[in-house]
Amino acid sequence: MTQFNKDDFRFDGMYLMYTGEQGYCTEYYGEDAHPTRVGKARDMFIARFKYGSKPWKTWVNFMVKNFTVEEYATRIAHNETPVAIMQSKGFLEPALKKQCKKAGYPQTVAGWKQMIHDSVQRDIATA
Repeated sequence: MTQFNKDDFRFDGMYLMYTGEQGYCTEYYGEDAHPTRVGKARDMFIARFKYGSKPWKTWVNFMVKNFTVEEYATRIAHNETPVAIMQSKGFLEPALKKQCKKAGYPQTVAGWKQMIHDSVQRDIATA
């Protein structure tokens, strides 16, 4: 299995891509690409940060510690969202941790889900 390398991540303000070794998950540019790219390895899509406000460096650190390139690529190929993949191993964005702390819930994925559930139940009860 191929480990992620921090130095091989590239963030352009919206997309986080991986340019390093991708093991057996490597995809190559085909004939439909510009002639200078044909046969070269494609960068791997990691995540899109719509407003550029998400902590992409926190994502990178978590990915390097908790995922292999093949594991992440396989899950993306099976149409899992980047957020769901990260949360499956316990990742919670700093802004969500802050909300959990403020509301008195544990700063974990389970605590965040419980906070949302309780909030919805309160809204239903007051409707």
